[in-house]
Amino acid sequence: MEFKNHSLIELRELLSSGKATQEEIYQYFLDRAKQYNEELHAFNTLPVPYTHPEQNVTPPNLPFSGEGLGLPIAVKDLFCEAWIRTTASSKMLEDFVPPYESTVTSRMKSAGFVSFGKTNMDEYAMGGSGENSAFWPARNPWDPTR
Repeated sequence: MEFKNHSLIELRELLSSGKATQEEIYQYFLDRAKQYNEELHAFNTLPVPYTHPEQNVTPPNLPFSGEGLGLPIAVKDLFCEAWIRTTASSKMLEDFVPPYESTVTSRMKSAGFVSFGKTNMDEYAMGGSGENSAFWPARNPWDPTR
């Protein structure tokens, strides 16, 4: 099943009705991200199977409850997540792995959403075009030349 054109509300309805599982949705978006990220540079960090022993977060392959029902949410690379590389799209923070969680991601996870990678952005969020990342410019998925 294709999930790319569904809103979060529609995906939640698919989960609630049993027409899709959390794992199917998560894997679908992970496969797409891996397929297109080299061309689009949408993510600085994609999910990895390794979980740090101090990370107190339920892994994505377990059932989730709450409003989010385990739906994957991309996180701007500005918000710290415990034991997940957070760069703010800056070479200065290229290897920074915080031991703490931001309020934004903590609330997101408490509501039942699953973190799904860190999105590319202008360095330190100083801009709005995505062209000024220290790693590579983000590309428009409808026209990668832009």
